[in-house]
Amino acid sequence: METEYFCPHFFASLSDSLRRDAWKRTNDLRRIRRMLHFRDIMNRCDPIVSDSKVLRGKPCIKGTRIPAALVLGYLAAGRDAEAIAAELPDLTERDVRACLRYACDLAGGGDRP
Repeated sequence: METEYFCPHFFASLSDSLRRDAWKRTNDLRRIRRMLHFRDIMNRCDPIVSDSKVLRGKPCIKGTRIPAALVLGYLAAGRDAEAIAAELPDLTERDVRACLRYACDLAGGGDRP
């Protein structure tokens, strides 16, 4: 029944009040889907947290003050996960992978191998 909401011919056959209600429900579904998507991002990237009291809310590795952007910058510069973990002793390779997952999900590439 949900596909009927997106069919333009279906909307044309509705009265104005029913059309507004159908659009409202469609927008509600989109909003819920968006909220669930961001909740899933944070669940998959569990070591990445954002707390307003730590680094002004920038995403960082849980339990540290190391921002995810710093780790991503090292990766972009060509360093591998082992070298980053050696340079920043509070990090593990799992944390580095979590930063990559976080960046991938934010870029909209949630479907990854």
